[in-house]
Amino acid sequence: MMRFVFLNNPYVVLRGKRCDEYPRDSLLRKAQTCRRSSMDFFWAMLRATCEVCGDEGALLGFCHFLLGCLYLWPIGVKRDYSKAVEHYKIAVVNYREAIARGNPWAYHNLGSCYVSGCGVEKDSAEGIRCYEASAAKGNAFSMTKLATVYAAAPDSKSQALGLLERAAAQGLDEAQNQLGVQYETGEIVPVDRARAVSLYRLAASQGDILARYNLARCFHYKLGTPKDVREAVRWYKLSRCSQACEALSNLLPDVHWEVCEEEP
Repeated sequence: MMRFVFLNNPYVVLRGKRCDEYPRDSLLRKAQTCRRSSMDFFWAMLRATCEVCGDEGALLGFCHFLLGCLYLWPIGVKRDYSKAVEHYKIAVVNYREAIARGNPWAYHNLGSCYVSGCGVEKDSAEGIRCYEASAAKGNAFSMTKLATVYAAAPDSKSQALGLLERAAAQGLDEAQNQLGVQYETGEIVPVDRARAVSLYRLAASQGDILARYNLARCFHYKLGTPKDVREAVRWYKLSRCSQACEALSNLLPDVHWEVCEEEP
């Protein structure tokens, strides 16, 4: 099966499927909703990267990065730190080569390596510079990463808002959820809970787990929308996050909570 090929040789998987064989706009969502302790998460992430990467070298680098994660965590193999480091270092080489070709995903992924210290010495400042280069080329994921950094600094909150708005406009569910949080809390923008609900709904409809939980909270506690117990229960179940269990127990103490597999 393809998954076992992936474990042994990432390049075979790279050649084994064409990007256009996968539905657009769904793979990254599936990757986010897969359990991170399962092979399904890595398989979905690989397919998602095939969809958006646009550069064979950057994709091959990501394959090696995932293999490093498999050996580090470990998943499907025995833990082997030396093999994990080996694959991380190969990933960095691939990313640098793809950067020379101007690939924005290579900038983004190399930034993640610097921030986490995978394959290179940890250097958050260099990681941010990579995210900035990727964001300048229109990468919504890098914009969202940068927004988190900028929001924490008093003099760059307006930049954070601008980046989140641009990333959310591209349809990135993570950015839509984070922007919704800002409109709900008023940290970097005036409070507008109706706007927050609208953003949560957009992200939740794409499968973002945190957005589903946040949308459920809004229906539960009447935040920017009328209270609706039925909708709160539905979105809590669909969020599949640990906080949802406690929230459902408080909302409906006599009802046994279980994960809902139904999609909205």
